Amino acid sequence: MSSDPKPRYETISYVWGDPGKRAFIKLDGRTVDVPASSAAAIRRMRLAEHPRALWIDAICINQSNVEEREQQVAMMGDIYRNSQGNLIYLGQDKDPVATEQALKDTKAVLEEMNEETDGLRLVKGTTFDPWRETIKWAETGLRCSREQILSASSILNLPWFRRLWVFQEAALATVNTCFLGRSKWNLLDTLRLARWLEHKRTYVDSAIFNDVVRVNASTLFEFVDKQHGQYGSGAFDYPPFWWLLNSCRATEVSDVSDKIYGMLGLRQWQYGIPHLLKPDYRKPSAHVLRDATRYALQEGEDGLVVWNNISSQSDEGLERSDSPSWVPDWNHARDGELDPPLFGFEIVRCSDGLRPKWEGWEGTLPGDPNVLGLYGFELCKIASLGLTLTTKVRDDFDAFNSWLVDSLALTEAVGGWQAACATLVAGTNAEGERATPEDCAALEDLKQLVQKEERYPMTLSKLQASKLAGDTYEHERRASRYDFVLTQACHNRRVFCTSSGHAGVGSKVLKEGDIIAALYGAENPFALRSSGEEYRLLGEYYVHGIMDGEATRKHKQEGKRDTLFRLR
Repeated sequence: MSSDPKPRYETISYVWGDPGKRAFIKLDGRTVDVPASSAAAIRRMRLAEHPRALWIDAICINQSNVEEREQQVAMMGDIYRNSQGNLIYLGQDKDPVATEQALKDTKAVLEEMNEETDGLRLVKGTTFDPWRETIKWAETGLRCSREQILSASSILNLPWFRRLWVFQEAALATVNTCFLGRSKWNLLDTLRLARWLEHKRTYVDSAIFNDVVRVNASTLFEFVDKQHGQYGSGAFDYPPFWWLLNSCRATEVSDVSDKIYGMLGLRQWQYGIPHLLKPDYRKPSAHVLRDATRYALQEGEDGLVVWNNISSQSDEGLERSDSPSWVPDWNHARDGELDPPLFGFEIVRCSDGLRPKWEGWEGTLPGDPNVLGLYGFELCKIASLGLTLTTKVRDDFDAFNSWLVDSLALTEAVGGWQAACATLVAGTNAEGERATPEDCAALEDLKQLVQKEERYPMTLSKLQASKLAGDTYEHERRASRYDFVLTQACHNRRVFCTSSGHAGVGSKVLKEGDIIAALYGAENPFALRSSGEEYRLLGEYYVHGIMDGEATRKHKQEGKRDTLFRLR
């Protein structure tokens, strides 16, 4: 990379697959044993007319030499950044007819995107909220049929879109060309499709566009689209490390440590890669993830956002875990059956905008990297708990009705009807914005359908295709929107009441006596469980009436002392 002139070459991005499947190629006159997937990718990219210089990781890096591997991983950003282009091998095409149809249907969806964004000029403003730094959810659905959406999105379900290393491979290249069998197209078409479906996600069947595909493709869009992506277009200089961790959690790697090392090329490191992140394949992977979390937490004022990913699936799992409770399970995507979705909070400032206040240097107790000391104060304790909204409960109408009755009775008893309405949707509406009184009042529409008509509301995608009109349509629409957000807010969570008389919703592992705390630098309240002189971190919570810093301002005005929470 330091030679002048620099070598001209193209890179290959692909899925390694089963390392046990091998093939032979001729390299510099020698027969070389290589992964079968690498051989297939190289053969697809050969040109009949003239030679082609290709760089492919499994062959160009000695995978058995740990020192060379660490050195090359640190250089990966330069390798892809200086290539003439990136060739994406998606595999052999098992159904060329279906692929051709998928590409046609992709164009149909992109035509809608083109029309609604004034020839793509308004893509950023239409699909992204720069203030909240989140995707805007559309108020209307797609005109394309469900079959067209299913066909187009089938490409996104290919294994390549789940692999972490492809993020920097595609993000840093000047151009990305996809190859599936004999079909060939620009990766941008597929990523723009993903962004538009994400924007319309309220109206897209989750069975078509699942969370893993949605998050991964949206992350790629931000880098690869040089016109409309937040990082590709230069709207932001570089992504904070907490954003990379959050965005890449659902990706797949062969080596757990690559969950960290595989994203280093997505940043420009002015003073070199920090020591906490420097590739070291001899370090235990649990320590790699721990140190990366520590770096992300303390890199900037917003680092505590990584704790949005804290999710305890059971008391047993919480106690058995070998990792500190403040380290999310980066090695696994969120499990829709066991984990709750991320809260869709509008901008909140539980700690009233105060910066993180760590104990000591980098918040780490000397000699024990598994402990973090962070200041804040106790807001209240858990006094009573409702039922958990599991998938089983949600799918059983009678069980769901009982859950709704129980949750309403518990939250309304301490906060009144308005507090109950807001708590069950965690203060958020179907567009991901702060819920208005009108949004919350739609709980009445949901109650009528569930408790009087004894049925679930239609999903928003089915409602759009229905023939309902007038007041009947509006009643169903209000109930459907509220139900959609309630499911996002309460799935695999339970409502609770606190010792201070607040209603809230949070982790299913909560126990009476657990602490709700405001941690300085955190946007949301967190639950902690005392363990001697230390605490276990249970995750983020919605607590009605304190999400905008009310309790923090009162704490400061009254001159109360802060508490040092040592988290293990």
